[in-house]
Order: sequence, then structure tokens, then C-alpha cells
Amino acid sequence: MKSWKAARQTGLFDDIACFGIQLKKYGDKYSLHILQQFADDLILQVSNFDIEKMMATLNSYPGLIIKIKSLHQEQSQGETRFEGKIEPERKIRSQGEIQ
Repeated sequence: MKSWKAARQTGLFDDIACFGIQLKKYGDKYSLHILQQFADDLILQVSNFDIEKMMATLNSYPGLIIKIKSLHQEQSQGETRFEGKIEPERKIRSQGEIQ
């Protein structure tokens, strides 16, 4: 959030482009398509000097973070539920009752 605030406050194209590049790297590193797309859009808007869309994209960043956190929680809960379902089977196999 720190670099987002700086890019938003200064409004400098270089700062905003650097923020977009940073997001792109995170999106690539963690295979987050939603973040990759956001970064691509922002970088394109900077390169096209589309100030209106660029500012709208920047302003939507907090919502994007909320969405990513929500997706992460859903995924984590799904893994927990899945692990809960297979745990008894692991215990049975470890006791040698099922081959």
C-alpha cells in the first residue's frame, strides 16, 4: 500500500509506471492473473497518457486487494475442508487397515 499511496499522491507518471511494474512482478511471481491484468492495464494507461483511466485504476487498487484477500481466504478454506476429508483416510492407512 505504501507504493500505491506514493504513486497516487505524486501523480507522477514514472512513479505510477514503477508501481505498475512492481505489481506485474508480484502477479507473475504468485501467478495472480487478476493482479497481472491490473498491472498491464495501469502500465498501458501510463504509456498512453490516459490520466482519467489511470487515476480510476489507481483508485480501484484497494478494492483489488480486498478481492485478492477474499479469493485467498476461499482457497485456504477449501484446502482446509479438503484436508479434513482425507485426514481419517490417512489415519486408517497408517494403522494398516486399508492397503
